[in-house]
Amino acid sequence: MRATTPLKARSAGRGALVGFLTTCLVLVSLGMAAKKYGGSLLTAAARANHGAPVKTQPGQSVSTPAATFGQIAFTSLCHDEPAAESYLDWESLKTSGTDVGTFYLVMPGNEAKASFRKSFIKSFAKSFGEKGATAESLTNWHTESQTATQATVVAIAPNGRSLVLTLSKRDGFWRISTLDFR
Repeated sequence: MRATTPLKARSAGRGALVGFLTTCLVLVSLGMAAKKYGGSLLTAAARANHGAPVKTQPGQSVSTPAATFGQIAFTSLCHDEPAAESYLDWESLKTSGTDVGTFYLVMPGNEAKASFRKSFIKSFAKSFGEKGATAESLTNWHTESQTATQATVVAIAPNGRSLVLTLSKRDGFWRISTLDFR
């Protein structure tokens, strides 16, 4: 019994360290987004979880913290920014009818998953840009529906189509779980 106690302590210590490092990564990512979009660490995606108002560009309407987060997260994804990795709910991610989360869950090991995340973000940004689209051209960011753990955020593209993001709240933070156009 005594032999398992240090192992459990080490395992719990590792879990706390992983949690701490994940929090640090998210804070650094938020800081980078805040710097890009102007303001302090409590601007950008951090405000999305605290309900503070956010400045918008002309023609844009960010009406809720969920919409603010959706706009910042999608922009990070389109720009192939490292912060985008922490804004996606990898285990349940669906995009354009493809269940990305299923592919992600069966990947063997953390290195394969990390490579997949980076490759997915890079490919998405490249594909989105090749179509002549930009995140900045999307307007009227708003929340279509919201519960305590899920929100649907919509933005309008110049061609009249709607970007629809489903956000899920995991560990107290919003993450994109579905990304589609209609």
